[in-house]
Amino acid sequence: MGDRRCEDRRKGSVSLPWPEQRAGFDRRRSYPVSAVLRHDDRRFALVLAVILVLGVLDWAFTWHALVALGAYEANPFMRAAFDAGPVQALMLKLVSLTAVIAGLWWLRRYRSAIVLALVTAVLHLALLGYHVVGATLLS
Repeated sequence: MGDRRCEDRRKGSVSLPWPEQRAGFDRRRSYPVSAVLRHDDRRFALVLAVILVLGVLDWAFTWHALVALGAYEANPFMRAAFDAGPVQALMLKLVSLTAVIAGLWWLRRYRSAIVLALVTAVLHLALLGYHVVGATLLS
């Protein structure tokens, strides 16, 4: 009988790459904002709630601009939804934001998801500022 230790047991086997286990946080560096959100689910949930509220405010300001000021919706998906009606546009906005927020919540241990949530909140805040400035200039 042959010695089993000498045989190459891996021969003919298929090996699959193991998914990366790191979350993007280097222990040697400090992350003043994202590390706080990584360890505090309530604060991260607050950031996600801010994204949802700012998204609904974006819908409201867009609807006001379309009806009262005669503005034009640049987003083709939202334009089609607003053509169908404001409730359909709100439903599209809520469904898409809920999907994004659920994905960010599910991936909250990864630094890139936390950074993406912060960038999304800042972009929604900038969009809200754009609405306010545009409404004051057009009225």
